[in-house]
Amino acid sequence: MAKDELSDKINHLSDEHKNMVEKFVETLSKQEEELLHEKQDLFSIMKLSEKSFSEWDNEEDSIYNSM
Repeated sequence: MAKDELSDKINHLSDEHKNMVEKFVETLSKQEEELLHEKQDLFSIMKLSEKSFSEWDNEEDSIYNSM
């Protein structure tokens, strides 16, 4: 759906429904922002652990590679 089409549909809504749409969009925006922060945190943790896992590469622990 094009932005203009969506905008037209929202403009034809009652004020009560426009408020509901606004709250819904705000909720989605917050969820998206939280997800982005979680992904950034996870990436940071992964980068921090890379060095530790690079030292794990040895014959004694090779059995765990198949897990």
